[in-house]
Amino acid sequence: MIRIALQHAADGGRPARELSDSAIRKLARSSLAEFASSGTVTVRLVGEAESRELNRAWRGADRPTNVLAFPADRAVGQIGDIVICLPVARSEARQRGCDPAAHLAHLVVHGCLHLAGHDHKEPKQTQAMESQESKLLEQAGWPDPWA
Repeated sequence: MIRIALQHAADGGRPARELSDSAIRKLARSSLAEFASSGTVTVRLVGEAESRELNRAWRGADRPTNVLAFPADRAVGQIGDIVICLPVARSEARQRGCDPAAHLAHLVVHGCLHLAGHDHKEPKQTQAMESQESKLLEQAGWPDPWA
């Protein structure tokens, strides 16, 4: 079984108002089902300062970002960590005119696909990843972010 650990480090440690913990867990499990049958994923919801610090340390970009994924050693039962910056996610949802819950769901799926080895550095990779995101979100009852 895939275990999803949630950490709330944004908004004073309160759960995200956009998406329940159980919805995040269900979406992460279903997104990883084709990739892993067991292991642990940590989903950490953070503020801008932590996101900026991690983005600077791991990607060399001195700004907060919407989602980061850190694959782990599957041999020890870890799938990896996903870090989602709630203020950036909320801002993006406002700018795009989309439902904040739907955008947060998209970021959960996006992070899971990175843990599964997907990337979007090349146009062909981007197309494949976006197609997979659309499929997984639609299966879970969320709108296609690319439609």
